[in-house]
Amino acid sequence: MAKYKIREVLEREVELDPGEVLSIAAAAQWLGISVQAVAQAIDRGKLTAVINESAGKRQRRRLVLRKEVEAWAAERGKDAPVDK
Repeated sequence: MAKYKIREVLEREVELDPGEVLSIAAAAQWLGISVQAVAQAIDRGKLTAVINESAGKRQRRRLVLRKEVEAWAAERGKDAPVDK
């Protein structure tokens, strides 16, 4: 018999301030990796996907938690971006 891994997904509504989330593109830029690498980190469970239901189908719909990106950036030795 083969072993398989099942990923369970928890879905709940939460209220977040805009500063608590980042677009996938912003997270990628901060981390110095590709957008695809950030999407793969979401798929692997390293980052939590936050769904912005009011956004269009593709544009800025999936976001990530800033605190998780900060932690990953620290692991990678990346400083926080300077807000302009």
